[in-house]
Amino acid sequence: MTLADRRLREGRYPDSLEPLNLQELAIDPFTGQPFGYRLTGERYQLASSA
Repeated sequence: MTLADRRLREGRYPDSLEPLNLQELAIDPFTGQPFGYRLTGERYQLASSA
């Protein structure tokens, strides 16, 4: 399930990436660390930890 799917189904983006069960897709390939995710109102920010 993607962020867009979650928003369509639940009417909002999730508070964190954990409910999406992205496993290795949530890991930044450049740093090996999880991507930064921040929800602000009806928008989200996804960022590299580099």
